[in-house]
Amino acid sequence: MKCKAGISNIFTLVKRAYIELHIAVLLYGLTAVLGEMLSLSALPLVWWRVGLASLCFIPLVWLARRKRLAPPKSTYFALAGIGCIIALHWITFYGAIKLANASVALICFASTSLLTSLIEPVLLKKRFDWLDVGLGALVIPGMLLIIGVVDTKYHSGIAVGMLSALLAAIFSTLNKRYVSQVQPVDMSAIQMASAFAFLSIGYPLLKKFDMGAPAFWPIASDWPILAVFVLGCTVLAYLLNTRSLRQLSAFSANLAISLEPVYGIILAAIILKQYEVLRPEFYLGSLLLFAAVMAHPILSRRRKRKLTVKQPEA
Repeated sequence: MKCKAGISNIFTLVKRAYIELHIAVLLYGLTAVLGEMLSLSALPLVWWRVGLASLCFIPLVWLARRKRLAPPKSTYFALAGIGCIIALHWITFYGAIKLANASVALICFASTSLLTSLIEPVLLKKRFDWLDVGLGALVIPGMLLIIGVVDTKYHSGIAVGMLSALLAAIFSTLNKRYVSQVQPVDMSAIQMASAFAFLSIGYPLLKKFDMGAPAFWPIASDWPILAVFVLGCTVLAYLLNTRSLRQLSAFSANLAISLEPVYGIILAAIILKQYEVLRPEFYLGSLLLFAAVMAHPILSRRRKRKLTVKQPEA
């Protein structure tokens, strides 16, 4: 009976983690739309994003001080390094938006789950899970169905977008390694602060690779968008995503995040009037993405139950 109660409690925590994760994914989908609406190019956009987010995390870190864990100093250095990877991921993601558009950047991001299924076993030293690889591969036909209607002039944006997806697979897998050692709010704060420091120090060099207008300061109409961008799509979304990793694998999280293109493209159509990808291929591709995301927790739960039944009672 205790075993069954324990399993039920675990499934409840996992369910809550999925709900939090999907709220984060919806907010992530909005970032591409907001990024296209802002006048800033990729580098200053990310600099303002992580800088303002770092300030927002200060009161949250203070409020969470009583729950703070005490990991070794090496963990903090590792989290700071991951923050630098996050900064590069966001630069390439918004670079893809500026080189192409929000829809193209989101489509490329769908490959993150497959990349994670290959990277996670290597970085976390675990066995390859062929269920993860198979479901991650199922995302690719959906992505190709949608990307097939994208104009060839966006190929450079697609290349940068794929690099962004690779960086996302790396940092989310590394976050999984440390999420049990540090409170999610502390992890998020450290990574935002290190991303801000990395971009501030490397700004002159990174600026040479930045595409778009040279403006550094947001214009008046940018500030309300930045407020939503930072508070909702960065601070809240990143906290929810990090919290979910306590119950979910990096692959499970990134598979769910594969729905970001669907949410983002729909939002782009509603807000930016980008209807060009809303064709039959988009809906079929979206259906495949949803099928992969929905199938993973169901198949994983069945596999765990079979393993539990096979184990002899204590």
